[in-house]
Amino acid sequence: MDPQVLLIIAAMALVTYIPRMAPMVVLSGRSLPPVVMEWLGLLPAALLGALVAQAVLMPEGALDLSLKNPALIPTAVAALAAWRFRSLALTVLSGMAAAGLVRWWLGG
Repeated sequence: MDPQVLLIIAAMALVTYIPRMAPMVVLSGRSLPPVVMEWLGLLPAALLGALVAQAVLMPEGALDLSLKNPALIPTAVAALAAWRFRSLALTVLSGMAAAGLVRWWLGG
């Protein structure tokens, strides 16, 4: 294998490893204030929401709120089911059913 490729792989591994390891090394043995712990607890949901929103609302890289956006209606149905029933299973099933119906309706 080319030495330059190995150097690039090693550099990428280091750049990935340092941001993950630094907080554990710096904060080990310390307790964080409750407000910081609460904020950190909200991060996973916020990040997932941002990723889903971008994938649903901007499937081609530009905002698409038209009914031709195949992800818009199933996402709305799943969000409504999640809000109404608070059940992961019903949320997933309703979203999948809506996605199937939208695909059938759009002919794709």
